[in-house]
Amino acid sequence: MLQSQVAQLDPHFIFNTLTATGTIALRLKELKIYDTLVSLSKLLRLQIKDKKITRTLKEELDFVKKYCELNRMNHSERFDYFVEIDENVDTSVKIIKLSIQNFVENAIKHGIENITEHGKIKIKIKQNNTYTKIIIDDNGIGYNKAIQKKTSRRKVGLSTIQDTFNLYNDWNFSKLGFKITDKSDINKNNRGTIVEIQIPNEYVYEK
Repeated sequence: MLQSQVAQLDPHFIFNTLTATGTIALRLKELKIYDTLVSLSKLLRLQIKDKKITRTLKEELDFVKKYCELNRMNHSERFDYFVEIDENVDTSVKIIKLSIQNFVENAIKHGIENITEHGKIKIKIKQNNTYTKIIIDDNGIGYNKAIQKKTSRRKVGLSTIQDTFNLYNDWNFSKLGFKITDKSDINKNNRGTIVEIQIPNEYVYEK
């Protein structure tokens, strides 16, 4: 019941509150707090305004960058993120909204939060005549250990992503999919997780 009431909060109330709090932060010369509020406001605006199930790759990456910036602030900048896009990539290609963000969130929460050294998340975008490939590479504890530590929550999150992909795959001959690899399965001296999302060219999201 409480969650239902919170979900009905007027967006204008939320943004007015953020603006008012930001004004107070400026008066007190708390610039880091002000920057955090501005970043949060931008992220919320993107999410509230965007009612579609899909967005362009560029829009998703812009959202992910803002999400990562907020998380860096929350974690005292103990991780860095990098986005590499090959020159031939068409960033207007459509993808399912939050499909990259969900895996980046997992990388932070279930991987990097559990290491003591500085974390790194690399997002690489490649494209050829057949598909667009999105690679999310982190140096966290690795998928195998993360599953052991957060079994139920992580499985539910991955199951939701897979169910969404399956829904749209029913309308397409070439399938949208993702693959998760623990780096230690490739080389026992490596640590972290690699996620590969593959989006076929000409993939459709409507019947």
